[in-house]
Amino acid sequence: MPRGLASKTMELIDACYEIASERQPISVRGVCYCLFEIYGLIPDMSKASTNKAGIALRKAREMGHIPWDWIVDGSRGTHTYNYGGYDSPADYAETLTAINHYRKDYWEMQPVRVEVWSEKETIAGVVEPVLQKWAVDFKNFRGFNSTTNIYDEARRTLNEEKTLVAIYLLKSDG
Repeated sequence: MPRGLASKTMELIDACYEIASERQPISVRGVCYCLFEIYGLIPDMSKASTNKAGIALRKAREMGHIPWDWIVDGSRGTHTYNYGGYDSPADYAETLTAINHYRKDYWEMQPVRVEVWSEKETIAGVVEPVLQKWAVDFKNFRGFNSTTNIYDEARRTLNEEKTLVAIYLLKSDG
């Protein structure tokens, strides 16, 4: 049980633990539905209520009370355009049905790996032709990024040989 938190927060974390342990992997929103409908620990599914539960889940995971892998975030998609390269036509033929692209891996000899990140999915259509041409992956974080997704991205990049360079596209106000 995490120490130093208010008793209401600890009660929320205990319920989150019980829900997540039974239903993992589960999204924050999935936990919130249970907190609302089954446990009655949040009054509704409003942004304020789900944020409160999300903060409790984040604290519980940061403190090691709830494993990170129990909570998933499938709402922020990745568009993969770097399928790697092929050493021979035979290698290409083996993966043709799964990938259906033949090209040299542009990034194999580069010292870094590049991805384009954005808060808006709508920008994907604008940049997609360039990303496909140069085999650069695109990640859409849909507004506010989640703790789960940030943790997953950090963990993914820690195990890679190449440094990730993320080009973050922002909305222009002018």
